[in-house]
Amino acid sequence: MNLIMKLSTSQFSKLTMLAIVLVALCFTSCKEDEPLPPSISQLKTCTESAVDNALCSSNVSTFDEDTPKIYISSLFSNIDKNRVILYTLYGEDSNGNWINIFETSTRPSEQGTFDDDVTTFRMNVHFTKPAANDWPKAMYRVDVKIDGDDGATDSIEYEVI
Repeated sequence: MNLIMKLSTSQFSKLTMLAIVLVALCFTSCKEDEPLPPSISQLKTCTESAVDNALCSSNVSTFDEDTPKIYISSLFSNIDKNRVILYTLYGEDSNGNWINIFETSTRPSEQGTFDDDVTTFRMNVHFTKPAANDWPKAMYRVDVKIDGDDGATDSIEYEVI
């Protein structure tokens, strides 16, 4: 005898509802997830950066005026290896205004070789002391931006004493 004919109306309704729920779960779990937005984390300044890690081991907030290089490091997530990262160095003048001193950009692909599916990169840049002079004593700020409409931004400040 046919299985459907043996089921009562109540059992058939429950079985139909279970089938609908299972189909709905399949559709919601099978859909492709939205990509995560790009992000910047672990933004730090330091006087040296390990070659194998690229991140500053700890954050330094003050530097001597004769510090040869000041490194800015961070972790970038949810980007591809060709995404442009912009760095802008500002110095604070005596009136408290931020003056643009220098801008540079780089891509993860310029700092190493990566698999195509990698979306998280440790990167750093450094600013070198002017050859004939020391760093001017002042507050400095570095703005970091992931280029693009969905790009994240972050900034960090430090002082040269």
